[in-house]
Amino acid sequence: LEAVNVAYRADFGEALAIPSGYRTLDQQAALRVSKGGLAAPAGQSNHGLGVAVDLGGFGGLGQFDSPRYRWMLENGEAFGWVHPEAMRPGGGGPPEPWHFEFGTD
Repeated sequence: LEAVNVAYRADFGEALAIPSGYRTLDQQAALRVSKGGLAAPAGQSNHGLGVAVDLGGFGGLGQFDSPRYRWMLENGEAFGWVHPEAMRPGGGGPPEPWHFEFGTD
C-alpha cells in the first residue's frame, strides 16, 4: 500500500485517503447491520483478513468515472492492488469503486 501510495502521490499531489481498512468481526457485523447488503457478513469480508481497503474520493456507488478510480484501476495492479471483478460495472456485486484488495483476483 505504501508503494502504490508513492506513485499515487506523484500524480495527485496527495496521499491516498483510506477511510476503511482492517475490520474486526464485531466491526464487520455492525457495518452489515447499518449497510445491509453493501457489506459482507462478518467472517466473509476481506477487510477482516487485512487485504482490503476502501479508498476516499473514488466516487459514489456505481460511479466509475472519477480520475482517482481510473488511475487506481490502471496502476494499482502493478503494486498488487485490484478492484474485484464482482464490484466493477456489471459484476454482480455491490458497485463500489472505492474497494480494492491486495493479492486477490
